[in-house]
Amino acid sequence: MTRRALLAVFAAGVLLGCVNQPTGPQAGVLSVVLSAPQNGVDGAILFTVSGPATPTSSPTVATGDTLWGGPFTATSNQYVVTGNVRSGTLLTFGVSDVNLANQYTATISQVAASANYSLRPLTGYSLVIAK
Repeated sequence: MTRRALLAVFAAGVLLGCVNQPTGPQAGVLSVVLSAPQNGVDGAILFTVSGPATPTSSPTVATGDTLWGGPFTATSNQYVVTGNVRSGTLLTFGVSDVNLANQYTATISQVAASANYSLRPLTGYSLVIAK
């Protein structure tokens, strides 16, 4: 293969690689994922989600859980989820750019037991924002 042919193949490969690379903001959904040490015995969690922009859609929770609070129109929003709170996706919400996921944070304020809603120590609980 000639040098010119190799250069043409390389250039075509670079162009094809760029075609599938979206540029600019990409709207989508982010998830707030809970890790709980006593999985399945919590009945409520109070937490705050903060980020660079307001949510573009109302947050949703798992079937059987209930979301309290709102309206969620600020860059920092407080949520309460009640029900059978367990490890995994706690809440999802729309954003204008999922590429900014690392700029969103979630902070737990309180967790309550399902049996009597007594407050639990927060040791071992954590929230992460995921695409």
